[in-house]
Amino acid sequence: MKTFFTSFAVLMLSVSALFAQVGEQKPEHPIYISVQGGMLFSANENTFSYSDNGVFKDLFTPQGSFSIGYDFGTRAGARLNVNYGKNVSGANVKQTSGNHPETGKHFFPYDFKNASAFLDLTWNIAAEGYEGPLVPKVYAGIGLGHTFGFSNPKHPWQGISDPNNAFGFRIGFLGEVMLGNSFGAFIDLSAEAYTDQFNGLRPSKAEQERHGRGYLGFPFDLRGLASFGLAVHF
Repeated sequence: MKTFFTSFAVLMLSVSALFAQVGEQKPEHPIYISVQGGMLFSANENTFSYSDNGVFKDLFTPQGSFSIGYDFGTRAGARLNVNYGKNVSGANVKQTSGNHPETGKHFFPYDFKNASAFLDLTWNIAAEGYEGPLVPKVYAGIGLGHTFGFSNPKHPWQGISDPNNAFGFRIGFLGEVMLGNSFGAFIDLSAEAYTDQFNGLRPSKAEQERHGRGYLGFPFDLRGLASFGLAVHF
């Protein structure tokens, strides 16, 4: 897995260097900084149990981001994005032996915080010659997530590791409406995938064999984000 992310990082940096040499005319204000905030949807292991227990809304939590970006030309760009937010997950599925000591159910929810940083490559998808106020971009990036401050799920046998570092990758869409030469308002939609230790829970085959009804889990921890922001271009 680390080899994959290392190779992907080298590829992205190489593509960035190529974009910088394509000879496109640079925009008048190629550098920008932005702040944004919105909602995060946690889709880690066993979060379907939130729906089963009537608390699906708890999967949506607030988050915020700060970015520094650079447009190499009219098409390609890159940005460094830092994100902070609250996440939720579930220790494991309802079939696992044992009941929660407080609820009496096979439901072991917990929450935690994350600070993530991503390097994104952006691409303007507007048609050639388009000069409208909306600047539509798609992006892909790699990053690192740091998770900490885990609450106690009180699971009968499965522990949570705290803190964690997890590699991640993501894809997304940016739609910015320019409010003049130097200011813009935008929407940012993205889907992120982190290596399995992001939510502190890595069910193992040994646990499955020992307890009989353990859960191996999906190999990635997933998140969906939707936010609005303001950008200043220099």
